[in-house]
Amino acid sequence: MFFKIALPLVLAAGIGGPFAMKHGMQVDGPCGGSAFKGHGLMVQKLGITDVQKTSFKQAVDRHKPALAAKAQLFFDARSALLDAGLDPTNTTDSLRPLQQRTAEMGFELAKEVRSIYLELLPHLTESQKAKAKMGFEMIRSKMGQGLGEEQGHRHGMMMHLMGARLDLSDAQKQAVESIHVAHKPAIEAKKEAFHGLIMTAVDAGLDPNTTEDALRQNQQKVAEAAFALATEVRGAYLESLPVLSEAQRVKGREFLSQLRTHKEGLRKVMLGF
Repeated sequence: MFFKIALPLVLAAGIGGPFAMKHGMQVDGPCGGSAFKGHGLMVQKLGITDVQKTSFKQAVDRHKPALAAKAQLFFDARSALLDAGLDPTNTTDSLRPLQQRTAEMGFELAKEVRSIYLELLPHLTESQKAKAKMGFEMIRSKMGQGLGEEQGHRHGMMMHLMGARLDLSDAQKQAVESIHVAHKPAIEAKKEAFHGLIMTAVDAGLDPNTTEDALRQNQQKVAEAAFALATEVRGAYLESLPVLSEAQRVKGREFLSQLRTHKEGLRKVMLGF
């Protein structure tokens, strides 16, 4: 949770996820089954034909190997960054190359997702595009509203889980919460800036006329904002470490590692492999 440099993966999800849902697409994972499934409601809203479904499946299938390979590179880079971020001996300067690697791999993943999106657009009628645009705008609005709420819920849940897993005393819980409260204003400000840049990047990615140079400029801004936010969160984490015993620190790292593995597994399922 301490180094959420999710940058272009968020962009990729913002472009690929809603688009797939809106057009009734789901690429299955290694469990088998059809590589294309229709979400009945969305298919009905857009009036997707069987011919269009076939075209969509062919486009997704063409990109699936590259999508899987690039996603794995991103997950590997992000894992290395998160592990390094949890090590208190690492400095912000020493983490930056890992952050840059993560950002670059994420950008490559986002471009692959966007290329699928761009291939699918010509298969839609103007009426379908108009309906899809309305759906995008609704999802974008909910996405922006939900990010802040999700962060608040996540913090409360994490505090509860960490307290239970690490068997924190009341004094330790109070000390950790005090540290969080002290950092909260800066975290909230940086989070707001980060979320605003994500929304801008998503809007640009959905516009087929946006150039790769413009996408990269947006990505770099998101990357810097993400790193600033993560550095602030990591500062709170580092301040919390002296409150914990050595055994609690080990348990904490193990818990965060397990949580990350679980979440990345879910992301892979969502991406279809």
